[in-house]
Amino acid sequence: LQLRGYDVDVINSVQFSNHTGYRERFTGERLTGEQLLDLMDGMQRNDLLSQITHLLTGYAGSASFLSSLLEVLKRLRAVNASLKFVCDPVLGDNGKFYVPREILDVYKKEVVPRVDILTPNAFELGVLTGRDENWGSDVRTPEEIFAACDELHSVGCGVVVVTSSQTTDPQKIAAFASAAPTDASVHQRYEFLMRKIGSHFTGSGDLTAALLLAHLDEYPENATLEEACCRAFGTAAAVMERTHASPHRPTCTPMPELQLIASRDAILTLLRTSCSPAACRPAGLGGPTGQGGPTGQGGPTGQGGPT
Repeated sequence: LQLRGYDVDVINSVQFSNHTGYRERFTGERLTGEQLLDLMDGMQRNDLLSQITHLLTGYAGSASFLSSLLEVLKRLRAVNASLKFVCDPVLGDNGKFYVPREILDVYKKEVVPRVDILTPNAFELGVLTGRDENWGSDVRTPEEIFAACDELHSVGCGVVVVTSSQTTDPQKIAAFASAAPTDASVHQRYEFLMRKIGSHFTGSGDLTAALLLAHLDEYPENATLEEACCRAFGTAAAVMERTHASPHRPTCTPMPELQLIASRDAILTLLRTSCSPAACRPAGLGGPTGQGGPTGQGGPTGQGGPT
C-alpha cells in the first residue's frame, strides 16, 4: 500500500517473532481490545483520525478484539462518513477454523453489514452464509458462489471478492467478484481462473486484500470491477511467482517470506492477469470467464496483518 502511494498507520493485531508458517512455531503476544482502543485514544487526541480514508482489517484473534475493531470503525466514520472499510474476514480455510468459533457470529451480525469490500476465501464465504465447514473445500459452481455473495449483499455488503475456490481442474483455482446492483438491471459478477503454484504461502491473503483495496479504490470512477480485480490478482501472482523462485532455508519454513521488496516493480506496475476485458464478461451472462495468472494454494493467511 505504501508503494502504491498510501500513507499507512499500521497497527499489528499480533507481535510475533515470525509468521505462523515456520516449523518451530512462534513466540509473542496478541494485541487486546483495550490496547487497540488506547492507541485510538492517542490518535484521536492528536486529531489523526480525521486523516484516515480507509480501514483495512485482517486477523482478529478474539470476539472482544473484533468488537473493539467495530468501535474503531465507529470513531473513524464519525469524523469521515465516506471512509471505506475493507475487511479480510480471517476465519480459516480447507474446512478448518483458525480462530475461536464465537468470532463467526460477530462477523455475521455486526461486521459484514458495515463492510464496503469483503475478501473471503470459499471457506469463509460458506461459514459466513450458514453453509457447513466443508462447503468451501468442494468445487462450487459460479451460481452457488454468487448466491452466497447475494446473501452478503442483502445485509449491506457492497463488494464481495472471493479470493480462492476449488475448480475441477487441479492445476487451477478460481476467484470471483460480485458487486451489489445499483439498479434492477445491473449486477456485476466475474469469475477468474488462475493457475496454481505448487506451494503454500503465509500472508498471501493479506497481500491480496491490500492490493484489492488499492485497485478497487479506482472503482467505479476510473476502473471497472473486472479491471481492478485483474490488476490485484496479476500483481499478487507476480509476487508469489518471485517468492516461489527465491532461495530459502527449507529447515525453517516450506517457503521464503513473501518477496515484497524484490517485487516492488510488480507492485508499482499495473499488471493484469492474462485475461482481457472482452474475455472476462460478467459471469452468468453467457460469456467466457477470465483466464488469470498464477496464485498460491491457500495456506493460513492473515495471521497478524495490519489493520
